[in-house]
Amino acid sequence: MDNPREEKLNVLMLPFLAYGHVFPYLELAKRLVSCQQYKIDIHICSTPVILQAIKDNLASSSSSELANQIKLFELKLPELPELPSHLHSTKDLHPHLVPRLMRAFDLSAPAFADLLVTLRPDILIYDMHSVWAPVAARQLGIPAIHFNILGATSVAFLHHHFIAHEKPFPFPSIDVGIAFLNRPEEIPEEPEQELTPWEQWGPTMESSSDFIVIRSLPEIESKYIDYISLLTGKEVVPVPLLAEHVNDNLGNEKEYKRIMGWLGNRERRSVVLVSFGSSYVMRNKEMEQLSIALGFMSI
Repeated sequence: MDNPREEKLNVLMLPFLAYGHVFPYLELAKRLVSCQQYKIDIHICSTPVILQAIKDNLASSSSSELANQIKLFELKLPELPELPSHLHSTKDLHPHLVPRLMRAFDLSAPAFADLLVTLRPDILIYDMHSVWAPVAARQLGIPAIHFNILGATSVAFLHHHFIAHEKPFPFPSIDVGIAFLNRPEEIPEEPEQELTPWEQWGPTMESSSDFIVIRSLPEIESKYIDYISLLTGKEVVPVPLLAEHVNDNLGNEKEYKRIMGWLGNRERRSVVLVSFGSSYVMRNKEMEQLSIALGFMSI
């Protein structure tokens, strides 16, 4: 293109129904629409309860002037037992209903395919747990790019575990995670679910057109980025995304300042942050083991 700014690129995003997935996608959307070289419009597809959180974030963001370029479209999920529309996200969802939410997400595939036909985006950027999304895009000749919100270390470990598990992981310092992956009793399958979330992992990665985007920094995770590329046969594009702090209904400004003030008074390398995401529920024994591990770190 002689003048890329004269051409508009339309991008459709489909994050998984968890805020820990949605907001990295939103940050990527903000980066894309602020691109000076190309004019990019973003369409984010999700459930009404999640779209409302995105609206609140955009209204409070310093990038609110970009909101006109980020358009929101509803993903219609079926009403399943115990899963009304206000529970169409993992937030405040009891763990035993998470598989049902994933089932409802899968059942929304036909509605999403119709949306693809209506919008005809130039590119689809899709998340894990939606192996049907790139398939629908491919049928329409739309390139589909997988954006994985996990760090490269986790992605490398998980992808190795599911496609090359007969071989030892080449980085022996990383030996955690197997216990979670082997907890099927904690994550019961829905009777009509074609693929479990873990069975979707490989096809979701492999369906990405040409390359995979991962939230990572090559300065920190270069060897894991290279290993993912080796496993998938695709280029891996690391994108560092740090969400800006906004004063919205998901947080409390006074509490935020209190926490940041406390952190600011700590000595260097004296604080450990432990986060298991928005959908993980620890058993009592695991909490005890974590407390012991953190206790050893403080010695």
